[in-house]
Amino acid sequence: MVFETRQNLEMFVFESAIRNISLIELEILWKNIEDTKIAYAKGDKELICKLFVQFNSVIYAASNLPVITSLLQHLNRYLHNFRINSINNTIRCYDAILEHEQLVQCLANKDFKQSKVILQKHLELSSKTTRETIFD
Repeated sequence: MVFETRQNLEMFVFESAIRNISLIELEILWKNIEDTKIAYAKGDKELICKLFVQFNSVIYAASNLPVITSLLQHLNRYLHNFRINSINNTIRCYDAILEHEQLVQCLANKDFKQSKVILQKHLELSSKTTRETIFD
């Protein structure tokens, strides 16, 4: 239930972010992707976690939906320890970085249709990996 709630809220936030994101926020997200790739290459999982949180925070801010983003932040804090474990899954971590990159491209192109496909896949795989971490 937590994962499904997160998925629905993230979709709503992302749709709003597409309409409202600024060029400065897009630049921050592109830099975040570059920094995350460097952290991945160095194996710095702690930094990757921080960069993933920053990635979400920029999108949440761009959405201009403070109440919903507050709910998402609480959900993400609740799932934080499990998400750290899923970052230890090297393949999933790399795929998540690529998915983030695709999502930024959708934001830049204002392409909500494509972003829905990518975001749904991203959140489902994140949920699956987190659930595997919880139940293994």
